[in-house]
Amino acid sequence: MSDCCRRARSATSWHVAPRHPLALRASPALCALPSVSSARLLRLHEFAALAARGIGPVHDAGYGWQYDLRHRPPQGRLPLSFGARAVAGPSALGGASTVPLAPPQAASLQLSTLSPLAAPVLAFMRITGGAVLPDEYDAALGADSSAALFWRLVATDSCEAVHMGALLALRRLMGLHAASATPCDARGAPLADLGLQTAARVAPFARHVKLTPEQLAVDPPDGAGGPPRLRLAGGAAPLPPAPHGGAMHQLVWLRAADGREWVCDFTGPQYGIEERLDATRTPFWCCDLGDGGVALRSRYGFELQGEPVSFLPSVALPTDLLANEVHTHLAVWMRDSILGVMVRERMLPSI
Repeated sequence: MSDCCRRARSATSWHVAPRHPLALRASPALCALPSVSSARLLRLHEFAALAARGIGPVHDAGYGWQYDLRHRPPQGRLPLSFGARAVAGPSALGGASTVPLAPPQAASLQLSTLSPLAAPVLAFMRITGGAVLPDEYDAALGADSSAALFWRLVATDSCEAVHMGALLALRRLMGLHAASATPCDARGAPLADLGLQTAARVAPFARHVKLTPEQLAVDPPDGAGGPPRLRLAGGAAPLPPAPHGGAMHQLVWLRAADGREWVCDFTGPQYGIEERLDATRTPFWCCDLGDGGVALRSRYGFELQGEPVSFLPSVALPTDLLANEVHTHLAVWMRDSILGVMVRERMLPSI
């Protein structure tokens, strides 16, 4: 297993904006990459598998789930190293690690700002001292169910950072003129444009709300047959509100040289979309927009909102896109880790 880290089981339209000092800063090593000729085609799903390896845990035949650190990612770990485990919820709620809420219970926990399409589910967890693997997240579940719950929780509210990281990596590949692989769409057509696309959720979904058992107080029901009454325990901080009620999403948008457009998503489990990459068993789906978005709505439950913000290397990213310093930091971390995987796979020259 060598250096692989397998833990022991125990715009709408926009204008040219000043370059952001963090998000657009290239590492000196990457700036110095020499030119490489005879580039081959890097198809979308192949790039997605490389990106998954640079972002978080992946499943490898013979090893199972692992955090692969052979490319020596920045900070010595992967950006989506999830440091929590599932724990049993209050016995009055059945003791399970996840508990769907009735509408009065959601209102009492100040979750009434969620989209009407969102069915809130409490997910009880405990912070750990290190990264937890998907199949180890919930010891009360089988490996596959544990991994599914892990990805639902990790994916929730991570779409903007993850997709900015993937787009920044593609942006760098398209601008380096040093890659031995040309980014392409799912058919192998080279990319002409790429960006971040806002989409609205139009289908029902479960919204997982993470908390510890100590944050929740459970009172007897008001009447016979009613659900237990819930409130935040004394001293517990309010549960963070879901941006836009949890129903606005950010997707990766791609346009090929022949004009065909696609949207892609590495965070589908937060909306119950369980499509996976065969190579890594990590979340990923993509949808051809050639039908005008019919399949995007009927199969995936989204409608596009406005125009994508382009990430082409020739344009400056708008400053409002980079205003969230946490998301920007994670995106840059992901970008550099993804490119590090590609260097190790010899798709970029050795550094």
